[in-house]
Amino acid sequence: MILGYRRIVTHPGILGRPPSAVEADANIRALLEPPHIRTPSEGDGFWAIFEQTAAAPGTVGNHVPDAHLVALMRQHGVRVIHTRDRDFRRYDGIESRDPFAA
Repeated sequence: MILGYRRIVTHPGILGRPPSAVEADANIRALLEPPHIRTPSEGDGFWAIFEQTAAAPGTVGNHVPDAHLVALMRQHGVRVIHTRDRDFRRYDGIESRDPFAA
């Protein structure tokens, strides 16, 4: 998830004036600072969850990182993602919320 944030916010095609990698990393450190925040990683059984998630038709190319994130979410019991990326709507059991929607 953290790497996805860094990838998106530093991409000049997504943001007109993206922050530098140093600025993005400072944002990440600030996000990770509170003691109740943790970063999920692949645990035992992850590959089976990923394979099931990635079995959806069209899970190739740019959809692979999305499937990876959804598999992590499933493994750690996370059901909601706040994103503007509509591609997450394709995954059953995952609620995609646009943080900028009225």
